[in-house]
Amino acid sequence: MRKLRTSIFPLIVGVSINCFAQGSVPDAHSPQVPPLPAGIVPAPKPGEGLSPEAFANLMNQQMPLNTVQVKEINRQVEALKRARSSRPGPAPRPVSVTARVTLAAGANPHVLRLSPETVTSVVFTDVTGAPWNVLKVVSGSQKALDIPVDATGAKSNMFTIAPLDDYVSTNIAVFLEGAPAPVMMAVETNQREVDFRVDVSVQARGPGAVMPIISRGLVDSVSAELTSMVAGVTPAQAKPLKIEASDVPDVQAWVLGQRMYVRSRANVLAPPVPKDGKVATGADGTKVYELPIAPEVLLMHGGNVGRLRLAGFPPRNVLLQTAIGAK
Repeated sequence: MRKLRTSIFPLIVGVSINCFAQGSVPDAHSPQVPPLPAGIVPAPKPGEGLSPEAFANLMNQQMPLNTVQVKEINRQVEALKRARSSRPGPAPRPVSVTARVTLAAGANPHVLRLSPETVTSVVFTDVTGAPWNVLKVVSGSQKALDIPVDATGAKSNMFTIAPLDDYVSTNIAVFLEGAPAPVMMAVETNQREVDFRVDVSVQARGPGAVMPIISRGLVDSVSAELTSMVAGVTPAQAKPLKIEASDVPDVQAWVLGQRMYVRSRANVLAPPVPKDGKVATGADGTKVYELPIAPEVLLMHGGNVGRLRLAGFPPRNVLLQTAIGAK
């Protein structure tokens, strides 16, 4: 019997002689898996999970930061948000004001003080306190101001306005129903105060003006000056007084002859109202008092007592001459 040739074994690449000794011959065409490099952990079998070393490596790759570092990042993000939304200077103080405007030529325009990301409401009434509807508002710079328009076309005596830029300096023209001329108003931003609400009292009678009502004293005893003042018409001879300080809003005062006239919705406590009761009250509650001349007036408004300090009185000799001339 002839012996097997040993030259057949080199034809099977990568197969050791021992495999034949074990009785198994691998397929010459099957791929050979190289061994894993050093330091690489073999994949676990299904259901076994990762080894502690592999799990730690995975956590370090997915979440490399610890809790202290995550909290610090959140703190820095919040600080950045506050810095982006903060103002370059101190925030303006919000106020609500009452402005008296006139339709006469040459009058100084009222200034609306606006602030970025803040809306301001403007309400118009006539001299009797009746609402005066706004037809339209024209801006000197449409790109700088946002003035919404009611799509329904409903009549209203108010509108809102907000700046679209940090720095705005322009003006607006407010056209009122039946008014012979528009109300011109200046618009400024970056002021110490910002107007949240502006009640504009136009010193003229509007389409909805109400008739004054004399609430105290006989009609015959009330002077024509008092009646005209409560209706919003100031006599030409009346000299307006300067209001140096007031705890009560929306107050006006004049001097005519040797009498003083105060127009307000508040009740006058002192100086005492004359016994003849010369007080006229409009339908909106506005009162006009005829009082003796005094530099201070004590009033009651909303249950609170306030003071009104006046200035700009004519010299005493002028008052005496006026009184003598009246005799």
